[in-house]
Amino acid sequence: MEKYLVTYHTSASAMTDMSNVSTEDMAKGMEPWRKWAEDFKDHLVEMGAPLRTIGETKDSKSYEASSRQITGYSIIQAEDEAGVKRVFNDHTHLTRHPETSLEIHELTPMG
Repeated sequence: MEKYLVTYHTSASAMTDMSNVSTEDMAKGMEPWRKWAEDFKDHLVEMGAPLRTIGETKDSKSYEASSRQITGYSIIQAEDEAGVKRVFNDHTHLTRHPETSLEIHELTPMG
């Protein structure tokens, strides 16, 4: 099986909306994520975690605020690219807010 890094993206306005949600609503919002994790547990290497909205980009000289809104990540395993794409059909991240997306990157083993 191949492994894939999946990054979740959203807009700044959607992040603001989510930051104003009550703890109770936040827990309720995690229910579809738990169901997804259960449905695809054979593909889930690491559920991952949410990321803080403040990211930084470093080049050889300095740090700058990141222009990307990466809000979380997961590590998935699948037989091939088509298999990992099936894991994300109708994923809750894509259905909760209109300004969301995700990226899938195949991990290359080192050595």
